[in-house]
Amino acid sequence: MSITTRGFSLLEVVLAMAIGSILLLGSARFLPALQREIWHNTRQLSLEDEIWQRTYTVAKHLQRAGYCHGHCIGEGLHLAEQGQCVIVQWDGNNNGVWDTIPAKEADQTGF
Repeated sequence: MSITTRGFSLLEVVLAMAIGSILLLGSARFLPALQREIWHNTRQLSLEDEIWQRTYTVAKHLQRAGYCHGHCIGEGLHLAEQGQCVIVQWDGNNNGVWDTIPAKEADQTGF
């Protein structure tokens, strides 16, 4: 009964390990640059999201400026400091007046 065994020779195994090691070292060199780029992109996306949220908030307050369910006294939109500051008022609780007290429930916001 003849048994023939076939497999890789020592030279083939060493050559395969050398090629694998070279590929592994190449990918290990590439990994920090990839991680840095991902971190940069994540930071950029977070910044864009923050800017969008702030812009959306200011736009919503400007849209609401001047709303009054009854008879409110004063300006709904006031530009101060030569246009550097905007103060908006609206009747957020529909009670017919622009509340200023207490401060945490005031119908005024400034930017």
